Amino acid sequence: MANELEQIKAEELLDLNVLQDMQEGFAGLTGLSIMVCKTSGEPLTRPTLGHRLCRKFHEHTDMASRCLEHMLAAAKAISINGPVKMVNSFSGTPIFVSPITVENNRIATIVVCANPCSCAQDRSVEQIAEQTKLPVGEVRELLEKTPKLEDDQLEATLTLIHSLATTLAKLSLREYQLRLRLGELTILHNLTSLLAGRSDLDQILKITAEQVVQVVKGKGCSIRIYNPDTKELQIKAVANLSQAYLRKGPLKLADSPIDQAALSGTPVPIENMLTDPRVIYKKEAEREGIISGLAVGMIYRGRGVGVIHLYGSGPQAYDRFEIECLKAIASQAASAIINAQLYQESIEAERTQRQLKMAGEVQRRMLPKRSPKMVKVDIGSVYEPTYLVGGDYYDFLELSGGRLGVVIADVAGKGVPASLQMVSLKATLRAYADQAPDLQTLVKMTDKVFRRDSLLGDFATLLIGIIDPEKGTFDYVNAGHYPALLVRDSKIEQQKVSGPALAIFDKPEFTPYTIELEPSDEIVLYTDGFLDAMNFDHHGFGLDRLRASIMKYSHLSAQKIAENVLWDVRRFVGLSTQADDMSMVVVKYNP
Repeated sequence: MANELEQIKAEELLDLNVLQDMQEGFAGLTGLSIMVCKTSGEPLTRPTLGHRLCRKFHEHTDMASRCLEHMLAAAKAISINGPVKMVNSFSGTPIFVSPITVENNRIATIVVCANPCSCAQDRSVEQIAEQTKLPVGEVRELLEKTPKLEDDQLEATLTLIHSLATTLAKLSLREYQLRLRLGELTILHNLTSLLAGRSDLDQILKITAEQVVQVVKGKGCSIRIYNPDTKELQIKAVANLSQAYLRKGPLKLADSPIDQAALSGTPVPIENMLTDPRVIYKKEAEREGIISGLAVGMIYRGRGVGVIHLYGSGPQAYDRFEIECLKAIASQAASAIINAQLYQESIEAERTQRQLKMAGEVQRRMLPKRSPKMVKVDIGSVYEPTYLVGGDYYDFLELSGGRLGVVIADVAGKGVPASLQMVSLKATLRAYADQAPDLQTLVKMTDKVFRRDSLLGDFATLLIGIIDPEKGTFDYVNAGHYPALLVRDSKIEQQKVSGPALAIFDKPEFTPYTIELEPSDEIVLYTDGFLDAMNFDHHGFGLDRLRASIMKYSHLSAQKIAENVLWDVRRFVGLSTQADDMSMVVVKYNP
């Protein structure tokens, strides 16, 4: 791309009326004639005639034309950054020229004419009269009335001309910078309008790639998105490039110093991709007809999102405007990409939430809808998951002889994994319940299957008991679960544990126990959620509060006991978020 300043004219950067006023002020102060020329050699301002001889020349059309021709020729001869230069016109008048430069580009030239007698080689009055076709006496009179510049005055004049050129250059540069900023803001506004409200990531990337090519005038563009998990960059969008280029495989960030620098916030210009040792896909670049490149990172709040690559069809150096413009686009695109990703994540989270809700409903349907009714035995139960699905589980198994199996278990973990293992545990227990000759064997069989289907570190606690209302007994095996609580005669006794939790050892042993029930006995089975429930002061509900709560409601029915204990826990924790499920089964013996 050609340098942007080469296309900018001085008349577009400077107010010509202001420039004319400055020029006339200079002429009035110094008595010198002055004008400003375009880079093409054409006048930019009207000549201001500061001394009498110049004004006399301009009364004659042919001399005025020759004078102007010499001034414009001097303006063309000046170099871009050269010092103030002095040449002589046809009449011997010294002409001083000084360039006005912005960013190493000449946008105009100042031309100043002095007294002919001020040049290094003074001419006689006769020579000047001969060159100008004026009478000798008139020339002598004009020269006498026009001050001659001495050496120190000439040096001061040169300094003043240079200062004037510098001032005009600064004014032009400020105007140019303002235009750059305005251009960037316009680009950002247009890009923002195009990206606003879009949630489709592919569309965002496609629009961004097209805008880069259109705004920065490149041959093509590719956008690579960074995956922090794989440490790879994958091309997700291209503009003016083939689909084969789009299908290039992922690029390891560690293998690309260009992308590393871009993602760290440093733009990377590449003058020739075919010879630059940092470029990995040289053959692909040659096939696409791309030579130069500019890589700019898309960064959002310090986080590297991806890299925009702008490509050119020939070797070139990118100027500051192109780099700043691409940085502005990359910043806007990074924000849009993050927003689109967050939107997609919210959609996925909502979908997952719906699925979890459905899974929770399925899980709750797997729990008993209501506690069973039995002669001589009153049973109550409650269940409150922390998440939509959980690992707590209780069940009732109808057995022969009017007996009832009561199960409560807690699978390690929370959420979906724990709920799936809970389903597996329930299915195993029900499958072996009619096959096992006793509780000890049933728990061993269940442990074997659960251990086989579990990963290292998975386990579950289980308490299973059988109520025989006719015999008045409660036989149970406790595999690492919290001990059952027996309420008798206004006292609470903690019962024994039979062995380790499930899936801990290869060949565990479980000791069976029997409770000989007495009238009004209550057996309470619970999970650790009741003990671990925390309030805002980080105090747990604990075993003491649980025992006190059970005793407070022991005169109620089994269901009311369970429900009121749960309410006590809720009142204790308030609005504090809980970390574990809560399940409770209460068995009350009323012969």
